[in-house]
Amino acid sequence: MTNQELKSELSRLYAIAEAGEKGYATAAVNIPDQGLKLLLKSFARQRSVFQEELLAEIHKIDANYQPTSSIPGMVHRGRVAIFAAMTIQIEQRERIILKEAEVGERAAINAYRRALEKDLPLDVRELVEQQANQIARVAGQVKQLVGQEGKRMIVRLFNSETIADRAIEALDQNGIPTQDEEKTPFNKDTDLYAGRGATTFETTLSGAVGGAFWGILIGILASFMTVQMGMPDLFGITSGPLTWLLVTLAVIATGAMVGGLLGFLIGLGIAEDDQYRYQQSAARGQYLVRAIVEEGRVSEVRYIWDEADRRPNEPALGTSA
Repeated sequence: MTNQELKSELSRLYAIAEAGEKGYATAAVNIPDQGLKLLLKSFARQRSVFQEELLAEIHKIDANYQPTSSIPGMVHRGRVAIFAAMTIQIEQRERIILKEAEVGERAAINAYRRALEKDLPLDVRELVEQQANQIARVAGQVKQLVGQEGKRMIVRLFNSETIADRAIEALDQNGIPTQDEEKTPFNKDTDLYAGRGATTFETTLSGAVGGAFWGILIGILASFMTVQMGMPDLFGITSGPLTWLLVTLAVIATGAMVGGLLGFLIGLGIAEDDQYRYQQSAARGQYLVRAIVEEGRVSEVRYIWDEADRRPNEPALGTSA
């Protein structure tokens, strides 16, 4: 493999890592649950580290290389943020966001698999394999968060190890079978993620693109009806095709402006809300608990954990109390 081919391959992986970082950051921004927010931001932080590692390898070949973000990636992140913000039901919002993350992980796994099929230098191959293995583990967790085979992972942030242990014990006391329980300490000094997801510019851009797309469809329909029904042409012009074009362009422009304004307002609101929630999570959270439970008992588990959190100095109460 030539240096140029290696640079191109590493650049593609860098773009995948960047998309993963900003994708998880965008997902976390739009999820109010503190535990899930922290978990997703930890995934974003992981991909940020991947980028640093890949960029270091690229700079060995081209010291002047400067990565750039793709416009389609910006539009996609903005679209996810807008859809999430417009979904009122929290459970449904989480489903939408996590499914998007699942799609992104499949793309990342495929990209790394293709890279490992190439004739990479030994040290680069070791790095790529290491990152691929970590991506596979995260992808497995995302699948569990979405739910598979009748089971689903749920996460919760607790203020202390004692409360976290009590919450886990309460599941057994209430006869709720769990799988792969995990209690992870949250270190505020090293685990905080400073990046963010979709920016206000990206939500504005995505809103404008979406508005323009619908404007095209509506404009074509409206202009077709204008011509077919023999309605008066615009500005006194008697050319049917020109009227068709003017009506279409006007509706597209209107759609883009309305969509862009909506995206801008959503972007502002998301940024402010996420900053507050993330700071609150970091201030109060000490331990992140993960457990895989039967899909039909998710609400029951959440109730038990709510009780453990509300009554930190008492035995955790469950449905059998």
